[in-house]
Amino acid sequence: MPNFYELKKADDVSLESDTSQAFSVTDEALVCEFKAGNVEAFELLLNRYKKRIFKYIYFQIDQHSDAEDLTQEVFLQLYQKAQNYRQESNLSSFIYAIAKHVVFNYFRTKSRMLKEVNSKQSTNDHIDDTHNTVAPEQNSIQQAKQDLLTKALLQLNTEERQLIYLSDKEGFSYIQMSHILDVKIGTVRSRLNTARKKLLTYIRDRSHEL
Repeated sequence: MPNFYELKKADDVSLESDTSQAFSVTDEALVCEFKAGNVEAFELLLNRYKKRIFKYIYFQIDQHSDAEDLTQEVFLQLYQKAQNYRQESNLSSFIYAIAKHVVFNYFRTKSRMLKEVNSKQSTNDHIDDTHNTVAPEQNSIQQAKQDLLTKALLQLNTEERQLIYLSDKEGFSYIQMSHILDVKIGTVRSRLNTARKKLLTYIRDRSHEL
């Protein structure tokens, strides 16, 4: 089992921190090396993707420490499931598909925990509801716009946020997103369009707050 490195400062880690020689090797070649027993090949893949996966997860859950833990979980599963990779899709899609399931499980567990708390308490006052907390008034218009966008994103469901991130942040194609989310291309296109309309409607209706 490899050392998954310290992720405490994942936001500061540069994707260019690997050598140019390491980045000249394709993902598929590194997977083949790892399957053949070269653990260092897996560590190169870890360095190549850990920041991107961390950002993908953090974008959805907005909890830094939990995002670190889930990022580690993604690469633990990749380590265990690498033998199942058959190059039917590119490796990035394979990794993001793992991350998608890890995020879904996180929200499923969190939802179950909240239900248990609800059943034991007569009030919801103690339930963590940080997503609905109104931020103090910002001095910067730019910060206010960012706050509005963050609130708009929180109106989307998990899959819609994933689609927005995969498309607008990572630049994945409809085909790649269909592999990651395991849905048809037409479904990806339709759901992404719906998610964007929700964002625009929310922002437009509240633009007077800026």
